[in-house]
Amino acid sequence: MNLDEFLGHSTNSREKGTKVLNWKKRKPPVIDTWLHTKSGIVALWRHGWPRIAEIEREGVKTAEVWGGNFNCWEPEDVLRRQHKRNEDGSRIIPPKVCPICLLIEHVRDEVRAGRLGWLDPVFEFKADDEKQNVVLTAAGMYNGFNGELSRQDVADMRRAGIQRNEAWKQNTMPKCSYVFSVLDNSATEGGVVPAIETTALGDAVKRVIRDQIDALGETDGHPLRKPYAIRWMYQPEEMEFSKKYRALAMPRLAYTDEIRELIEEAPPPDISSLIERGNIASLRSSMEEHALIKLPFDRIFAAAEAEGGGSRQAAAPKVERTPEVHTEAPKAEPARARRGTPPKAEKRKPDYPKGTVLIPCDKCGEDMADYEDTCWNCGAKYELDEDVPPPKAPKASKAEKLQTQTWAGEGEDDLGF
Repeated sequence: MNLDEFLGHSTNSREKGTKVLNWKKRKPPVIDTWLHTKSGIVALWRHGWPRIAEIEREGVKTAEVWGGNFNCWEPEDVLRRQHKRNEDGSRIIPPKVCPICLLIEHVRDEVRAGRLGWLDPVFEFKADDEKQNVVLTAAGMYNGFNGELSRQDVADMRRAGIQRNEAWKQNTMPKCSYVFSVLDNSATEGGVVPAIETTALGDAVKRVIRDQIDALGETDGHPLRKPYAIRWMYQPEEMEFSKKYRALAMPRLAYTDEIRELIEEAPPPDISSLIERGNIASLRSSMEEHALIKLPFDRIFAAAEAEGGGSRQAAAPKVERTPEVHTEAPKAEPARARRGTPPKAEKRKPDYPKGTVLIPCDKCGEDMADYEDTCWNCGAKYELDEDVPPPKAPKASKAEKLQTQTWAGEGEDDLGF
């Protein structure tokens, strides 16, 4: 898209052999950039999808789980409205071809129908070091751990070993990034390279350009008509994600002949393979290898395979096996929301009032109330995350007293990060 299309773009209602700019690891994470005047800015929608990487260190090969991305096959009109749903929970504009989009909807439907638990594991990626293993649960895949959750939901997540502040890593919903072609002002010898950046930085760059156009006019404020540098800044200490990125116009940086030649006369980098749709053969092979439950792969991949020429392109070999249904969550350390120091204590389980939300103790695993700061079994002491008062015992009839009261546990399941 051209600059005007980029400025008006909204995400709401590695190329092999190519060096992709990675500036956020700098100290400090700041870079002054020049946009190539003849290269468009591409909106790239990608799914997060883990991958197994074989790494050799000191002559020893080990398998590690790395983060990965799959470029979505759906058109942007569908993706921009992915959070719009009908009353029955179905998508207003459902996906038709992308295997991961179709998989997400299948998982949501299974949870909604009660055939799959929201905390049930769907995929597991195993490393040689089991601490690096990555499990994708049903709700994690469709971002169901975000938004407001009941106390019972949070307790159930804790019991399943899911840390809420880490659950975003399971999210496979498609997210938009922007692909810029930029020149690093401090390393012009590297030439113009692509940079894949979040919408947070993209929005910050939009604001800067709009402000410059408002202040200087359509020509002088336009970085492709009259180039000026734009500083990108990453602020990891910010708690709110939208505030982690800043952009600032740098009109005082010299526009040298070397820079002019690189961003006006030299051809922009070829990003075609970086933005092409994801390889469905590799994706299917990965899904079949790491699935913990039976999934309708033929249906999920049918449209993409037909559109891709009717065959599963050569990629990693298919794993010929039928995954067994996984009925129990894998064992994992409970979320460390509190710090424990275990003194001696008398082992006597309290008679908790009806309606109490129980969570496992980090030290011994016995159930305790979510508002307690001391485990009744092992005596572990805790610093509570927040003040949670014990629930008041409800008034009930004699007949009702024979029943067990439960907490409602319906949570939001379609909020984007």
